[in-house]
Amino acid sequence: MTSQIKVDNITSYTADSKTTIGRFNRTWRTITADGSTGFTAKIGENIFVDTSGGTVTITLPASPVKGDEINFVDASGTFDTNALTLDRNGNNILGSAANLTVSTERAGFGLVYFDASNGWVYTQK
Repeated sequence: MTSQIKVDNITSYTADSKTTIGRFNRTWRTITADGSTGFTAKIGENIFVDTSGGTVTITLPASPVKGDEINFVDASGTFDTNALTLDRNGNNILGSAANLTVSTERAGFGLVYFDASNGWVYTQK
């Protein structure tokens, strides 16, 4: 038996627009380092992060519940030069009361909220 993936449609937009990819209707938001501040992720969101113009800080949601997920991708391959910082917004990340700085080029990862002690932990799709 051979596995196959079929994509019916790919639509792409620039700036802070949303992109629907294929029939799964996964919406992606693009955040670009442009001097703006106040980026806050939403539960269930998929985010392309472009740090080619500088570092980016994204605030995680304040009141997550178990199972809430958010996904991030280094769209420009520049996290090693201009890191992504995830502001914990009062919740632990990986069991620690500290923000998460991601400086791995081409990183793609998800976070899922577990509980107050563990907070946001890595997930893989």
